[in-house]
Amino acid sequence: VYAMSGGTTAHDVIVGNVLTRLHGPARKAGCRTYSQGVKLRTPCGDEYVPDVTLVCGPRASNTAHYVEGACLVIEVLSRSTARTDMGEKRLAY
Repeated sequence: VYAMSGGTTAHDVIVGNVLTRLHGPARKAGCRTYSQGVKLRTPCGDEYVPDVTLVCGPRASNTAHYVEGACLVIEVLSRSTARTDMGEKRLAY
């Protein structure tokens, strides 16, 4: 468990820019984009909250609180989260 405070404005701008670029093309392709509030359940059953998640395919594995089967996961790195994002999370994804 990691205590997390609110993100920085720079972090939020980056996430917003990525979502803006992905949303239209993803929707046209039948995919969905999710941001920092939706959990991603990995094949091992771990749950993480990526900055941006792209899911394509059937919605059957998705619930109101998490998604599975992501085809793209984006983490915006910062000094405080880079070790976890590039270590534990990268391996889980």
